Amino acid sequence: NLLGEVGDGFNIGMEILNNGRMSLGTGAAGSVRLLIDQALEHAGSRRQFGRPLAELQLVAHKLGQMSTQLYGLESMGYLTTGMVDRGATDVSLESAMVKIAGTEFLWYAVNRVFQIVGGEAYMTGAPCEKVLRDIRIFPIFEGANDVMRMFVAMKGCQELGDELEGLANFDLTDPLRGVGALVGYLGGRLGRAVNPPGLPDAAAPFADASDRVARQVRSLRETTESLVRAHGTGVTERQADLKRLTQATMDICGQVATISRISDVLDDATTSSVLGEEEAIASSFCERAASRAERSLAQVDDNDDEAIDLIATNLIDRGAYRHTV
Repeated sequence: NLLGEVGDGFNIGMEILNNGRMSLGTGAAGSVRLLIDQALEHAGSRRQFGRPLAELQLVAHKLGQMSTQLYGLESMGYLTTGMVDRGATDVSLESAMVKIAGTEFLWYAVNRVFQIVGGEAYMTGAPCEKVLRDIRIFPIFEGANDVMRMFVAMKGCQELGDELEGLANFDLTDPLRGVGALVGYLGGRLGRAVNPPGLPDAAAPFADASDRVARQVRSLRETTESLVRAHGTGVTERQADLKRLTQATMDICGQVATISRISDVLDDATTSSVLGEEEAIASSFCERAASRAERSLAQVDDNDDEAIDLIATNLIDRGAYRHTV
């Protein structure tokens, strides 16, 4: 039996993987909603120091930060599925980013909920302990997240066409031509939504945020070009730097998706009952994601990778940690 056309096997396989990765990432968003509900119930009913846990700032901040990050993840998933609905045939990059962001955020969230619920979270009657055990596999299957990070950073290599025969043959003997493909892809994919000087259709309260995104896209191009100029073909071994590029790309995409979502909400709003809250959530997500993206790009030039490389090499050679107290 023939599934599809001859020669389409890889594309069919990738489409299946895209579906699985999107399911993991967006499914994580639904799981976090349930975890937040459980945390809210406990924080509202459990009293310490003469008041509910929810009134303590550190507890409240955990809840607020989870809500903010959840909003951004939902926005990334909504944007990606919207691309599919509009006929996009290749969402492999976006699906990988949603998978990374969703599975790692779910792990982050369940740890925060454990901290709020406390010892009760370990009881087998509570869902938290089972969730904690079950979700640890999520960053591993459908493509381990470390592999996905390298995939996102190097996806642009496919744009080299006839010059490329697999990732191992990434031709960077002409750095400027090579980086044109790499950053052209990363920047170009974002360029579907980001057009200098920013997002022209962004709601007025998010004009500054959209301009900041545009600056980050330019910085992504410049940082990647600088990296390739410095390391040439060796860029494929700069995994820590490639991870930083991926993190920046994910945070940029998250901002684009969030600004798009909140702009639609503000344009269509007929009531302000929860509008102020949603605008605050979107603004907080964009601020945090922008700071992360800018930090990731800055760390390409300012990091301690050489020291960590040496420490790891020595540790591996010795086969044990042997420093005494």
